[in-house]
Amino acid sequence: MINKDESVEITWKNGETTLLPNLWLRDNCACDVCRNTQTTEKLFQLAQVDVNLMPETVDLIEDELHLLWPDGHRSVYEGSVIRTLTIPQTTHLRLWSSEFRPQQFDYGKFKHNDSIAVDAIEDFLITGAILLTNAPTTESLEYLTPRLGRYGKRFLEEFIMLWSIPQVIMLPVRT
Repeated sequence: MINKDESVEITWKNGETTLLPNLWLRDNCACDVCRNTQTTEKLFQLAQVDVNLMPETVDLIEDELHLLWPDGHRSVYEGSVIRTLTIPQTTHLRLWSSEFRPQQFDYGKFKHNDSIAVDAIEDFLITGAILLTNAPTTESLEYLTPRLGRYGKRFLEEFIMLWSIPQVIMLPVRT
């Protein structure tokens, strides 16, 4: 098991490896403090923690992942649940032909309509490209992070981390 800056990499007994982003792990804690036991309503708000959150300790005990967070909170995840959540979706990657044109999505609809955002992100994950039309010229790509993932900076590079469990895709903000 490896605790990286932005994620935890677990190698299970069967040899499979799972990479889980730290923020995803903290956001999906299902303990009584983080979730209402009767309604499963989320009580914990991810905005309460630093975007560079890292667990202080990470242990794999039997088939459970145990994490201790800097604020003293403990999260426990059943391995079977994590593996169920991270089973790769059966997407069929397509190579681009000379006739390939990225699917087009209206920027405003993408930003405010969940089903359009899901369709666009799924298409992006399959084809590697989408085109957002009618996008403003004054807004930065970082305004799309609520739809895509987490905005970050490393050295002189800006990027958006697109959460696609079990992998994390880093998109450059400016090219």
